[in-house]
Amino acid sequence: MIGTLFLWLYWPSFNSASSFGKVRAIINTHISLAASCVTAFIFSALAGKGKLKMAHIQNATLAGGVAIGAVADVVSRPVGSVIIGSFSGIVSLFCLKALNPLLKKIKAHDSTGIFAVFGISGLISAIASGIIAAAANESMLSLEALYQIYPGRNPNSLARTSVQQGGFQILALVLTLGMSVAGGLVSGLLMKLPLLDKMEDSEDMFEDENYWYIDDDFFLNYQKYVFKEQYSIRI
Repeated sequence: MIGTLFLWLYWPSFNSASSFGKVRAIINTHISLAASCVTAFIFSALAGKGKLKMAHIQNATLAGGVAIGAVADVVSRPVGSVIIGSFSGIVSLFCLKALNPLLKKIKAHDSTGIFAVFGISGLISAIASGIIAAAANESMLSLEALYQIYPGRNPNSLARTSVQQGGFQILALVLTLGMSVAGGLVSGLLMKLPLLDKMEDSEDMFEDENYWYIDDDFFLNYQKYVFKEQYSIRI
């Protein structure tokens, strides 16, 4: 849970670091994170019949920060951040509950819910960037900001319309997905080569002694030390 807390605190700096409107990006990220956090708690309780599940809270609470990433400096109204954060929190939690068991059945290992949180939320962010790019105009952003964020809209450059710019954003998403799937398939095929050591059981992934030299004496001495300390405290 400590990792989630650190990511939650510092995610606004991730999104704002390369943004044109850094203050706006920070505010939108905070709002989106808060929205995904609230929805994660609500729907985790609903799914667990009144009880929260730590895996949901650890992961779905971060979905808003990921989903707002591509549009953090473009969204001009807080309601936009709330919608994106809430939607990503719900979808991410649903994927953690329904999609992860399916991945296990096809032996696709995802120990920390990366696909459900970062993959799906990143997809939401990319789609949102296309929609917002198609709707972006001078009433949302100043001309300087508009042309800085979307250089292709500049009349002195490619002179794209807003709809064309939105189309290019979605095209970039399709291209990225294609490259990702192709790269993943190639990596998977390479991992299946006979010259590479294969795990007989997925539980072996979590056993250090299979891949590291373990000093058994160190652990025995440590256990004796802990026992001695506990015994001395009780005395």
